[in-house]
Amino acid sequence: MVSFKCQRISIVVLVVLGGVFLVLSLAGRRPLTNLIDNQIKQTVMLRPGSDTFSKWVDPPISPRDDMYLFNITNPAEYSKGAKPHLEVVGPFVYKKVELKTDANVS
Repeated sequence: MVSFKCQRISIVVLVVLGGVFLVLSLAGRRPLTNLIDNQIKQTVMLRPGSDTFSKWVDPPISPRDDMYLFNITNPAEYSKGAKPHLEVVGPFVYKKVELKTDANVS
């Protein structure tokens, strides 16, 4: 069994360490936030010749749209209120390519 003195010392040590960590986290929060914000601003800034600029001018990925159309095979019955019979037509695939040819940053 642990003695009362040992338990008391453990509690005091934990409270002191908790207080130290609390003070350090509150005091270090602002400088750390500023450091991270500055790094993000430097990384994402659009400057000619930067990696971010080249990826903005010519994106490494191309969005793709897959479209499906549906054809009603029983239009006469459908116009009379019957349930439509649909036939899938497609897919129609479109690849969107964006290339900025006159990219000036001021």
